Amino acid sequence: MRRLTVLLALFLLLTAAGATVREGARASGVTDAPPDPPEAPEAAAEVRVWQDIADAAAIYVSARRARGRWSDAGTRPLPLDDGHSASGNYRYGDIALAGVHVRVWQHVAEERTLYISARLAGTPWGAFGTAPLALDDGHSTSGRHRYGDIAIPDPPPAACRLEDSAQAVIAATVKAETADRIGSAFYIGNGEFVTAAHLLDGDPDEITLRNEHVDTTAVVVGRVRREDGDIAILAAEAPGLTALAWGGEVREGVRVMVAGYPLGQGERASLAAGIVSRVFTDEAGVRQLQTDAPTNAGNSGGPLVDACGRVVGVASWKFVQDNRGAATDGLAFFIAEPSLGAALQRIRAGR
Repeated sequence: MRRLTVLLALFLLLTAAGATVREGARASGVTDAPPDPPEAPEAAAEVRVWQDIADAAAIYVSARRARGRWSDAGTRPLPLDDGHSASGNYRYGDIALAGVHVRVWQHVAEERTLYISARLAGTPWGAFGTAPLALDDGHSTSGRHRYGDIAIPDPPPAACRLEDSAQAVIAATVKAETADRIGSAFYIGNGEFVTAAHLLDGDPDEITLRNEHVDTTAVVVGRVRREDGDIAILAAEAPGLTALAWGGEVREGVRVMVAGYPLGQGERASLAAGIVSRVFTDEAGVRQLQTDAPTNAGNSGGPLVDACGRVVGVASWKFVQDNRGAATDGLAFFIAEPSLGAALQRIRAGR
């Protein structure tokens, strides 16, 4: 495994890095990929590039985000027909999957010479640069394909802008509705969504999830009580949705964005920006974030994301008035890491 490092003077390949990314590749021709390893990558994402040994021009790409699985996005063919380097010596193809944009470069005359550029959705190409790609990490079980892996580290927040991440966050956020409650949820991959457990109080018979891309019915995978973390996982078909990534712990002063359906309005999630005002652990030991980003009823269960569009919290509750009955603002609270990750692990373990 090698980390994707910035190679500043790499034959000026990056001058063309603004090409359109192909979102809808066909199903993979690599059907004998090895099974998922037992642990997800420590990096923000991991990319695997495959090459047909008998046909070096046949390239395939797999990708997964942190806490994700290779099977979440599958493996897709990548025709290298999106453009050429200024010299004409290299051709490239672009693809986006699992929230990762990948560009593979291939020498026109020496087809086994490959380079890779990659970026997380919402981050610039230059954040990670371009690196040689040696396909020496393994082979498919049939021996027909070889592959190489690249780990993509978390970009620094300075490399991202909220406005660049906004569309991906909106697309992954859905309205969660029961017979008597409306909230929000967001897609985490493999047909699963995260929401706030209190939306499921009363064990509703039906839970619908919808936005402009999906309209489906969900089932409850599991949940932890409000006082233990207020997190639930839902399962539903989600064709075409791209999972949000996880952002880890954050500090006071970090710019963040809330996504969701305040007051249940609209079929497209709305966004509100602010900063993390406070990070604290409550009496039950649950880590929480306070933000001044406008948050209302209907936002519960929605994601709080950093500038890179990575989830740093899940909307749980807010103060609406003080002890004298006066209205309050800027007092919205989100379940945060490490309590968020611990709650998800407990749900998956059935505890």
